[in-house]
Amino acid sequence: AYYIDATVDNPMSTGFSRIYQLINWPVNAIEIDPDGNKWFGTASGVKIISNDLITELNTITSEPPDMLPSNNVSAIKIDQRTGWAYIGTDLGTTALRTPFRTFTTVNKVIVAPNPFNPAAGNGRLEFLEGLHDDADVRVFTPDGRLVRKLSHNEASLGWDGNNDNGDPVADGIYLILSYSSSGETGKTKVALIRE
Repeated sequence: AYYIDATVDNPMSTGFSRIYQLINWPVNAIEIDPDGNKWFGTASGVKIISNDLITELNTITSEPPDMLPSNNVSAIKIDQRTGWAYIGTDLGTTALRTPFRTFTTVNKVIVAPNPFNPAAGNGRLEFLEGLHDDADVRVFTPDGRLVRKLSHNEASLGWDGNNDNGDPVADGIYLILSYSSSGETGKTKVALIRE
């Protein structure tokens, strides 16, 4: 996959740049989610590249835990309203729930510290702003796997870096989404690093 910077005065003067994470991954389909991440469907599965075109967020294949019907992906469509990703392969279609969706009202959730190390400080990620009254919090991996549900009361104490089973989650980038009963939403990303 290649791209060209269309924000300059003369895009053709810059030439095409290669997306290095996709070397030797022939691309069959491209979709962009509401956060600007690029989803590339290939003969070897799906690669999700961040909107910076440098960071690889995830690879989805027919292997567990993803379980695509086949690695030969021919189509990808993301419902911008619901966040569901539909992935078509040569052996059928599958649906994947993601946190990437367009919200009607989006407020930024501000957390600290970021990056977050559960072994440092008080061991909790604190929600400083954007957590509306009665809002619950959901923590997702970049590919949409739900890691932790926090009620408003639990969120007011912060996130300890564990999943719903109480097990420590792996290092990585996590998406934080808040939802209130009145429809207010908020989102942010946090880097979790265990040292």
